[in-house]
Amino acid sequence: MPVAGAIAWAAISIASTQLSYGTWVFASCFGLGMLFPLAMLLQGITRSPFMKTKSPLNGVLAPGILVANLHWPITFALPNNAPELFPLAFGLSTAPIWAVVGWQYASKIGWLHLALRVPGVVALNAIAHGMQTAGTWITAYVAGVYVVSVIGFSIEVAGRRRKALGTTA
Repeated sequence: MPVAGAIAWAAISIASTQLSYGTWVFASCFGLGMLFPLAMLLQGITRSPFMKTKSPLNGVLAPGILVANLHWPITFALPNNAPELFPLAFGLSTAPIWAVVGWQYASKIGWLHLALRVPGVVALNAIAHGMQTAGTWITAYVAGVYVVSVIGFSIEVAGRRRKALGTTA
């Protein structure tokens, strides 16, 4: 799933440099909506079947996704009512699911993702001059946080495999 996130957020960031702000807002919502289908497609390629992972906490993922998506009515209202807040809300949009993902997979990466993403997005929104700039900076930053998450998960998985095999190298 983090690989799909990195791809989706990078594409959204690139789109912010090529589209008018209004068109980018629409395209970014559509693009983020493609994250889960892209993740389903990539799970075979990356040999990371996140939907098939056995965990006693599997039942929390669907409710976690539902709760994490409760922000969308507010986020969708912002372009017409407070457009300057859209990049901030959008950048924070899917962040809450990372607490559930970290918990479900007994991974510290979910918490690392949150610890990097939330203050980084807030800071970039505060220093960016203009909505378009904020949108570009924030989405590029979130894509980078996803890349860090991919690396972190890879390190964790390698460590767990070594431990399961009884090796330390």
